[in-house]
Amino acid sequence: MILNRVNAIVKNALILVPLVSVISCGVQQSGQQTNAEITEVAYNRSDILNRNRFHLITPTGEKVMASALQWQKGQEHEANSYAQPAQCANNLSRVFENAGIYGYSSPLLSDMVEAVRARGGLVITLPKSKAGIAQSFASIFGGKIPVGSFVSGCLNADCSGEAGDGHIAMVGDIDSAGQIKIYHNNWYRPDNAGGAWKPHMIPLAWYNAGFKRKWMPTPWIYINRNASTQIPESVQVPLPAIDDLDPTNYFVTVTIPVEILNEVKQNKGVMTDGKGKVTTFKFR
Repeated sequence: MILNRVNAIVKNALILVPLVSVISCGVQQSGQQTNAEITEVAYNRSDILNRNRFHLITPTGEKVMASALQWQKGQEHEANSYAQPAQCANNLSRVFENAGIYGYSSPLLSDMVEAVRARGGLVITLPKSKAGIAQSFASIFGGKIPVGSFVSGCLNADCSGEAGDGHIAMVGDIDSAGQIKIYHNNWYRPDNAGGAWKPHMIPLAWYNAGFKRKWMPTPWIYINRNASTQIPESVQVPLPAIDDLDPTNYFVTVTIPVEILNEVKQNKGVMTDGKGKVTTFKFR
């Protein structure tokens, strides 16, 4: 069935319009943009909060999370445009646009980060030591990284480089093992593991149909916290195979858009356990 759907995707793919040369996802290439119509995602707030575990989510984060979940299916209808190499920033831009947030869209991950900085958001470049990463996380609301924050990684500190030298994602929910999940145009596939399919790779049927990317969640970081204070003390990287989002390997930046940042400071953020318990996060 999925192969039939993929064939339909290919037939219905939008025409690509060439733009100027850009660095997209840290990759020097010809930029691309689609003429896709943006439709803001409708969602049920109680479903988002009651069925998912979040360290910290705000009203803007709810919209972005709902959009990220919807885009897992939505991308399939525009696969020839979005389920492609060097489209990570365009995918994240589309998710934010579908959530009604237009100030950060770009085919360049570095431009998305700089747009957050310019608008008054928070930009933190992580060190590469696990203890240092934990200390940096502790400075972000005690290690509660808000949903909708960007996670971007580059091989070089200035995000210059060749194909595959950069990637961008967004912070999502928490999995059953307590790991922070990130949503992104995942490139992890059998090519990267000697032909074997492994957990957290793109769907095998999707790969066999000829696509090498898929918007989906993968585990990013597990934060080890002090038992008494709950302040981060160290971290674990559960999926180092996705190396360009591994802060112990690449230059990784956590970036919080100003809309989300202000909502946290205004005590509009909540924490959830995925079982129906919703607790207000107190900033001060």
